[in-house]
Amino acid sequence: MTDVERIAVLRDSHYAETESKLMKDRHIKDMAAEIAMDFGEDIAVFYSKSTHADGHPNFEFMSSALNEYHNRDGKIQSHIGGPANAILAILRDK
Repeated sequence: MTDVERIAVLRDSHYAETESKLMKDRHIKDMAAEIAMDFGEDIAVFYSKSTHADGHPNFEFMSSALNEYHNRDGKIQSHIGGPANAILAILRDK
């Protein structure tokens, strides 16, 4: 079993539900838009600094995204990776 498979086993359905709610939150949408605008054509630089090779957010990005979400008065309670995963999902959909 790979590390990704082990992590997948540990993820409960609540994680996906929370991330889905976060993707609709205006603060998360704004954060994703700001990242997209800041990096523009160089979005690969953002991914290289903020994610692991498998595309999952690294600890630094998870921590900073969660802190920024709370600083913006985000109200959805989340696991540490919730805001980062929601932001990544929004960026991938663009």
